[in-house]
Amino acid sequence: MSQLQFPPSGIAQTQIFLDQWARVSHDLKDAPAIEDGGVSYTYAEVDADSQLIAAYLADNAIGAGAIVAIGCPRGKDLLVALLGVMKSGAAFVLMDLDAAPARLSVQLDAATAKLVLVPDGYTVGDNRALAAEKVVTLGQVRDAAQFLYFDQPRITPQDLAYIIFTSGSTGQPKGVMVSHRGIPNLARHALTYGIKQGSRVLMFSPVCFDAIIAEIAMTLFAGGCLVAVADHALRDFDSLQSLLCNRRIDVATLPPSLVSLLPPELPISLSTLIVAGERCSNEVIANWADRVRLINAYGPSEATVATTVKLCTLDTSPANIGQAISAVTVRILDEALEQVPDGELGEIYISGVGVALGYLGNPDLSDARFVRGLDGDDSLSFRTGDFARRDVNADILFEGRKDDLLKINGNRVELAEIEACAMASRRIRSCHACCVDAGTLGVRIALFVTPSDNADGAQLEAELRSRISAELPVYFMPARILVLDELPRNPAGKVDRAALITQLAEVTDEGAAAEAMTPHEETLALIWAQILGRPIENREANFFALGGNSLLAMRLVALMKRSGIQVNLKRVFGAPTLAQMACLIEE
Repeated sequence: MSQLQFPPSGIAQTQIFLDQWARVSHDLKDAPAIEDGGVSYTYAEVDADSQLIAAYLADNAIGAGAIVAIGCPRGKDLLVALLGVMKSGAAFVLMDLDAAPARLSVQLDAATAKLVLVPDGYTVGDNRALAAEKVVTLGQVRDAAQFLYFDQPRITPQDLAYIIFTSGSTGQPKGVMVSHRGIPNLARHALTYGIKQGSRVLMFSPVCFDAIIAEIAMTLFAGGCLVAVADHALRDFDSLQSLLCNRRIDVATLPPSLVSLLPPELPISLSTLIVAGERCSNEVIANWADRVRLINAYGPSEATVATTVKLCTLDTSPANIGQAISAVTVRILDEALEQVPDGELGEIYISGVGVALGYLGNPDLSDARFVRGLDGDDSLSFRTGDFARRDVNADILFEGRKDDLLKINGNRVELAEIEACAMASRRIRSCHACCVDAGTLGVRIALFVTPSDNADGAQLEAELRSRISAELPVYFMPARILVLDELPRNPAGKVDRAALITQLAEVTDEGAAAEAMTPHEETLALIWAQILGRPIENREANFFALGGNSLLAMRLVALMKRSGIQVNLKRVFGAPTLAQMACLIEE
């Protein structure tokens, strides 16, 4: 770990991120804090705008104990809203207003947000998740707060800073309550992650994911400049490659599965590439460890984003997530909460300043996942559900999860949410979701369902894909949906997962006799073969069943575009077979 520079272990017990922000925004007031749409905004400009938001909230009696939803995309508006809410003493929850309305509604109801801040020009329209009377544009805030006086209230490290929603085992997202205590510790690790004064750091994380907190906090602490681009530029594979080559990006945090799609010869400007959110791969290390400063990072939302870090060399194992950052302790324990010997498997427990306060409105789950006494006092430690072992160098080797929560392209997915979505259909009698190993293509989701009527399998699959697309994030989409008469069960009456996997292997979309393809289908078949690494001979072949996922779908759309075919990414998920996708072209 000598190659990584860490801050001292001690951190002022009264410090919050706003103290760090006040120092940097004063000392570097004329430096660019964020570049949004090609326009740069200085630290002084961002601070002044955030002050107006704080004044508006205070004038409307919104402060300590209140929660404010922020529905702004990546960019200056998001940054000033986040800082303004923090200054007011209220807590924020970041919302993707383009998310499925049902999911958004659940999150807003759970958070009991007093207000929803949105960018200028946003209209509630048909977004049934939003109550119009709670929605305020930033323009309205600025106009109302021009002449208001604001005196920042006292905020302690123990106060609630933000809520981040993650996948929930009950079929509903759960809100992680994060205090101000861990954010300054995260921020002061900027240099550890390769961020220094003047660094240009890509804002890649979706707004409702906690990685964006790390991007913002570390960049601003160091005096760097955040680089924000439109969502469509990050979803378009060609645009993303162009961005990494032409926008002078110094540091970016990307999921390993996306990095694996980038050509190793790509002339990027990156000095540091951070991979996080899912297990790294040999391919990523082989292609990038000697080209950039490659950092493998690990940390759950319940520990304020960052927990361990590893600087990778060509001989680093992809399972190696390194060692704990400063002011954080990582233990590998057995079921009796005893430390396991080096080399033996145990569960990761995290202690220190970054541990969250618990889950919003869920004391039972909080008690189950947040334990006291590991540090010899009453402080909380987080039981991650992740299994690992420690090697002879004291590095931690990540081995996987103990439950059904998994990572798909860096996104946390709870299989129970997929099952709950499927069971909401009256046409489904029972279902079971599980993850399957697709070899070099990584982990994929399979959903097995039994219908409550004599439904046509293909039609039912299409209906389920439409429902999942409408109600859940895109990365929740199963690669395979298999309709069965009955779910196989073992002697104990439980679903026999091994039998399901066997059935999945026996049923392939390539099994039917091949029919003659149309010209559009032939064009698509060549593109699919390039992405999936196998010939496509059947017009009923399913892109996701053959190993496709959301990232490969993004690459698919990019290759189709190069061939003169314009197709929206979301429509690809609703038309997964070769024949269906060809129909999109014909439209």
